[in-house]
Amino acid sequence: MAPAHSSGATPRLFITAGIAAIGAMQFGFHLAELNSPQDIVTCGPAGIDRPIDPSYDCIPMSSADIGMVNGIYSIGGFLSASVAGSFADGLGRRKVVFANCVLFVLGSSIIANSHSVLTMCTGRFIAGLGAGSAIVVTPLYLNEISPVSIRGALGTINQISVNIGILLAQVLGLFLSTEDMWRRILFSGSIIAIANAALLPLCVESPKWLALKGMTPEALRSLRVLRGEDADIDGEVSNWKSHDNHAGGSSLGLTGDEESSLLAPSSENRSPNQPFPAAAKKVGVLEFCTATRFRKIFIAVVGVMVSQQICGVNSIIFYGVSVLATTLPRYSGLVNVLISLLNLAVTTAISPFVDTFGRRPLLLASILGMTFSSAVLARAMIGEMPVVASTAATAFVVSFAVGLGPIPFLIISEMTPNDVVGMAQSIGTTANWMASFLVGFLFPILKAQLGSYVFYIFTLTGAVAFTFVFKFVPETKGKSLAAVWAQ
Repeated sequence: MAPAHSSGATPRLFITAGIAAIGAMQFGFHLAELNSPQDIVTCGPAGIDRPIDPSYDCIPMSSADIGMVNGIYSIGGFLSASVAGSFADGLGRRKVVFANCVLFVLGSSIIANSHSVLTMCTGRFIAGLGAGSAIVVTPLYLNEISPVSIRGALGTINQISVNIGILLAQVLGLFLSTEDMWRRILFSGSIIAIANAALLPLCVESPKWLALKGMTPEALRSLRVLRGEDADIDGEVSNWKSHDNHAGGSSLGLTGDEESSLLAPSSENRSPNQPFPAAAKKVGVLEFCTATRFRKIFIAVVGVMVSQQICGVNSIIFYGVSVLATTLPRYSGLVNVLISLLNLAVTTAISPFVDTFGRRPLLLASILGMTFSSAVLARAMIGEMPVVASTAATAFVVSFAVGLGPIPFLIISEMTPNDVVGMAQSIGTTANWMASFLVGFLFPILKAQLGSYVFYIFTLTGAVAFTFVFKFVPETKGKSLAAVWAQ
């Protein structure tokens, strides 16, 4: 067996992860699709306050309309994110991914053919439904197919794919943001979704999901496809059975009966081909959100996902071109593309270090960098210093890529028991989408009132997020569930 495969890192694994991550790519694409062509789509910077030539192909919008068109994507996202984990647990990961592709095709087609704010909001809402589900299921699936030794690095593929989607939207916008071409940018989402659906048969169902459903032979077949026919998979299967062994039922989510049900008979006395026992009791959403034994997990999951958004990265992803146009009117589109390219490069470069430095140090460094950069960006824009402003905007996004971008989606599965991980992912992502809506909707309105001082808000929220992560989010790298919460 080739040394490269000794850790389970086979070509088939990376192909499968890459196809699955196209869902995250679509999420990123729709986040940024209106950034570059915004002035063209909305009939110019002044929106409906400017006389419009009836022959001009655009949709007149006020600042509130622009905020709603961007924000409603997040509304669709948090609605689907709230149920995506349950659907993925009941139907399987692959079926939900296919459903997401259908939503992306439908939403993109409506957006690209919109001639009113209402129609565009409808398309963005439908695309948001697909995105909310995709951003729950993709990291969940990646976590479940990944060998432990490279789980952190492979988990960053989710955020790398988000950044590829953002970059693709920005590059298309750089070349197609014209009166007769802007609709092609928006229709591109349908092409990506069709490609994703066509490649999906190459992906196996999550072996861990199959095992937890009692389909052990199917789980072993899927695992062998991912790890290679000659791989020793018995140890990995045993780890699935014992993931929650040290969860500390009274505080982390497993009662004694549930723990016994999950683990008995022990991995030493059972053949890997024997079925996995079912959990004694299915945990409901209300119980997860309110029960004392889940409290630490619930606070950490929701808090870290909200922190990702309130630090303000979507102010650049949604509105970067119009923001930078204040100080760089001729080059704002190009600078925005370069920022997105650097964001992708840093996210890719940092992925091996997630398993080296750990999750928590990178999160704290990331938030600290965003907090400082937002203050510099505000000061530079107020003082009309274009070079400093563009440098600060770049540092702002790069700081996000270092930790706050890839780690929150990865860390949920590592600090949550198996029987509630899908629910935790959904609840955390729902909170993330709600925070995203607030940023996307309120930013253009606040910017119209406060001007460049609006970025000082992110300096304040960054300080709050830093304090929260420092106090409530544990390190998870290389730790059992018990060790994570014993810190």
